Amino acid sequence: MENFESLVTKFERLVYTVCYRMTGNEQDARDMTQETFLKLYTAVNSNKAFWENDKALASWLCKVASNRCVDELRKRRGVVLSLDDSESGSGYYDKETISPDDSPERSAISKEALENIQTAINALPPEQKQAVILRDVRGYSYEEVAEMTNSSVNTVKSRIFRGREKLKILLREYGEHYNT
Repeated sequence: MENFESLVTKFERLVYTVCYRMTGNEQDARDMTQETFLKLYTAVNSNKAFWENDKALASWLCKVASNRCVDELRKRRGVVLSLDDSESGSGYYDKETISPDDSPERSAISKEALENIQTAINALPPEQKQAVILRDVRGYSYEEVAEMTNSSVNTVKSRIFRGREKLKILLREYGEHYNT
């Protein structure tokens, strides 16, 4: 199905990034990404107009991906998630994050800061993690996050507030000093 393949190509990075941020692990992110696209494949014929609206489809895919990750994280509650990026050298770190113009020392500091942030995000309860990632990392509005998580806007705001507060504490523990 050619249209489906083009949808996968178009949205694969978005879905993978959400899944990676939620799971903190490449293999889990690949599995959750695949499951998300399987769900898309089964639903692709239900509403043709919906699939032609990129913004609505991106929102739906993020919702499905993040909800699937939350379900998996709930099952694993208490399990420490891996940050191992060594397999492919890709994943969490985007090219824009660490510039080739940076000195080796600056790149190492940037990479360490990103690892600390990912570790802190992984320590959040699944619902807070989901809300923080969708709002602060992916840039969705409170209303969009509420729709994606089937929650009220006030619940989303509460989860984000609590998640950010916990992140501040965790990042201070890691020796990072970020302005609020």
